[in-house]
Amino acid sequence: MKATTAEEVQHYLAHDRTLATAKNLYNRLPRKSLALQSAFNKMTNTADNVKRIIYELAKGVGINERQLTIAMQKPVVAAPEAKLEVVQEPVLTPEEKLLALDPEASMEELAQLASQSPELGIESKPFAIPEFEKGLPGMAAMKKFLSENDWEYTGKKKADLEAAIEDLKSSKVKEELSNIGLAVLKAREDLIAQKTAAMPVEAKEKVRLWQQFPFLREKDCPDVFKILTADMITAYHAYMDAQPKLHDALTDEDRKAIANSVKENFTINKLVWDELEHYQSNKEVLGAHPIFEKQKEEAEIAALATPDLVKKIEALDRNVKRNTKKSKDEKKSTEDREKSAELAAKQQELLDFANAELEKRK
Repeated sequence: MKATTAEEVQHYLAHDRTLATAKNLYNRLPRKSLALQSAFNKMTNTADNVKRIIYELAKGVGINERQLTIAMQKPVVAAPEAKLEVVQEPVLTPEEKLLALDPEASMEELAQLASQSPELGIESKPFAIPEFEKGLPGMAAMKKFLSENDWEYTGKKKADLEAAIEDLKSSKVKEELSNIGLAVLKAREDLIAQKTAAMPVEAKEKVRLWQQFPFLREKDCPDVFKILTADMITAYHAYMDAQPKLHDALTDEDRKAIANSVKENFTINKLVWDELEHYQSNKEVLGAHPIFEKQKEEAEIAALATPDLVKKIEALDRNVKRNTKKSKDEKKSTEDREKSAELAAKQQELLDFANAELEKRK
């Protein structure tokens, strides 16, 4: 899916300003808020709703409030008629043809690809039917031909034998199409295996995830799953690296740290897997992973008016300092200090987001 650009938004402000187009442009923003996207998709066509989406659109592509105000003060004018561009189909290499084909294509489509791509080396073997003489000798030859091909038939008339031969021919054509189609799919699988073997480990993990969860490659796949799958691969490797160390001759403190790392990365992996399985089965987000809570909090911060945003920044700054201090307090238990450090880190992320949001509005 092509990401929305500042040029597209500027064109929209000058020539469109409809709700439907605004929703479409927002849905294609690379760093859109899922919470805002959901809210916008439910909005009715009112002037205030259009203005709100336009504000978020402009912010998302780097158009500041002054530039937006100037653009909105100008009347909407009809867009100049676009010139029709003739787009030439790219010429694919044999490998690209194999990789680009739909594995769910019919056997006829796969056989057609094989016939158009002799470089694949998949040869067709048409079923040949001999010429039969007229009269009784010809009928005898037909019966022998059917018998040699293990084809059962009923009736003794010439028309019955001709019909049986046509059925045999049809069956053999389908069988040949199937053989060719399966050969094409096998060639594709071999090519994928060959290319996968040469991939870095991280890339191999992505391919496996795409095979397990095909929706990850669909155009309407929520962007958040791209972040989650990257986190999942990172967590998996961290888990695999740390788990064997539990059996090494380490101090109790080392073992505890490694055990916590193993547990944390295993938990992250499990949470992401649950999200992927739920979306694949239901086509809706489960929302149990912490990233969704973070996105919700960021959306709430982004929706604040500027004076309220400044107050939020001040409150977050106080909370970060307070919890950082608690995390270093030796009078508190190790568990309490760890919780305070974790909370401080989470609040610091929100503080960084809020400061960046305020900077955009200047």
